[in-house]
Amino acid sequence: MSAMKNYKQTELGLLPEDWEVKRLGEIANIIMGQSPPGESYNTLRKGIPLINGPTEFTKKFPIKKQWTTQPTKMCKKDDLLLCVRGSSTGRTNTSNDNYCIGRGVAAIRATKNSDIIFLTNHVYLAIEKILSLSSGSTFPNIDRKSLTTIPIPVPPLAEQKAIAKVLSDTDALIQSTEKLIAKKKLIKKGAMQELLTGKKRLGSFPKGKTVGREQTELGHLPEDWEVKELGEVCEKIIDGTHHTPTYVKQGVPFYSVENITLKNFRNTKFISEEEHLRLIKRCKPMQGDILMTRITAGILGDTKLIDWDVYASIYVSLAILRTNSNILTSYLYRYSKSSNFIKSIEKRSLINATPKKINMQDIRKVPIPLPPLPEQKAIAEVLSNMDAEIEALEKKLQKQKQIKQGMMQELLTGRMRLID
Repeated sequence: MSAMKNYKQTELGLLPEDWEVKRLGEIANIIMGQSPPGESYNTLRKGIPLINGPTEFTKKFPIKKQWTTQPTKMCKKDDLLLCVRGSSTGRTNTSNDNYCIGRGVAAIRATKNSDIIFLTNHVYLAIEKILSLSSGSTFPNIDRKSLTTIPIPVPPLAEQKAIAKVLSDTDALIQSTEKLIAKKKLIKKGAMQELLTGKKRLGSFPKGKTVGREQTELGHLPEDWEVKELGEVCEKIIDGTHHTPTYVKQGVPFYSVENITLKNFRNTKFISEEEHLRLIKRCKPMQGDILMTRITAGILGDTKLIDWDVYASIYVSLAILRTNSNILTSYLYRYSKSSNFIKSIEKRSLINATPKKINMQDIRKVPIPLPPLPEQKAIAEVLSNMDAEIEALEKKLQKQKQIKQGMMQELLTGRMRLID
C-alpha cells in the first residue's frame, strides 16, 4: 500500500488524479422493480421466484418464499438488491439466483467497466445519504433518478478489483468469526440443557437415578436435586416503581425493559437525585441482583445480572431477584437463561395481556431445579467460561467490523492506494 500522493479537488473532496467522479447510473445498470399481477403469485414453486421486499431478505442472500408465473422486471445472480420503499428502505441483499423483483426493490448490476463488489461497498457507505434523499417522509421512497445520480468516486478497473479483493477477504474473516460464534452458542445451548437438568453431571457428582417431579413441569431430575419455587430461593423479589418519573438530561440512571432487551445499560434515561432517593425506599437495586423483565413486548423473563457497582432506580416493567443462602446467584442467573425458565415464566403469565405480563405472586411460584451448592458452583463456572469465550469472540467480531469500516473509508476514497 502507498499513501495518496497526487490528487485533485472534486465535488466529493480530494481524489487521486487518475480517479473520476461518475454517477451510479453511469457505472451500473439500475433495474427498478415492478410487481407482477397478484393472481400470478403462488407458493407452489410455479414460475420464477419473486422478491417483493424485506420479507425475502436475510442478512446476506434472499430466500425464496413465493413465485410468479407472470414475471415483470428481473434481477440476475450477484446483483445488489436494495429496498426502495417503506420503512425498510436502504436494506440490501446480494442476489443468489435470477428473481422477479417487485416495486419495493431495485437491482444494481455492474457494467463491464466496474466491479460489483466495489460498487456494493460504495452503496453501503452511501446508505445514510440515500436515506437522506427521502428524509421527512413517513414512508420513505427512493426513485430511479435519486439512485442513478448518486456520485461515486471511481478508480481504474484494476484498482477497483484490488480494493474489492481486500474488502472481500475482510468480509470472509468476519463471516468466519460469525460462524464460530454461532457454533459456540449452539454448544452452550446443548450444555445448558444437559447440565441444568442433571442429564450430565460434572466431576465427582453422582450419576445416580432420576426421579419424576410430578408437582412441577421440570421432568426428571437427579435424586439428590431438589425443586424449589423462586420465592423460596430468593430473599427478595421486588418490582420497580409504578410511577412514571420526570426524566432529566443528566442524573441517576433509570432502568427499564429496553436496557435488558437491547443489552445496553450505558444509554439510559435519567431521573433527579431527589426522585431517586424517594424511589429507592421501595426498591433499591444492588450489585449481585438479577434484573428480570416482567412487563414487555419482547422476551418475558429475560434477565441481566448486575455485576457492576450500581446506583440506579428501576421501572415497574422490571423485577429484582435477590437470592438467599439456598442458591448461588451465578447458578440462578445461568438457569434464568434456559428455555425451561422462560417456559415456566410464560406458563404463569397473564393470558392475552398486551404487552406480555406476569404478576409478582406468579413469579414467586416459578420452579427452580436445585442441585447441591458445590454442583451449582461447578455448573455456573462451566457456563460462565462459555459465556466469556463467546463474549471475547463478539468483541473480536466488533473490532473486525470497525477495521473494515476504516478500510472502506480509506480505500474507497483513495486516501490509501493499493496500486501505485
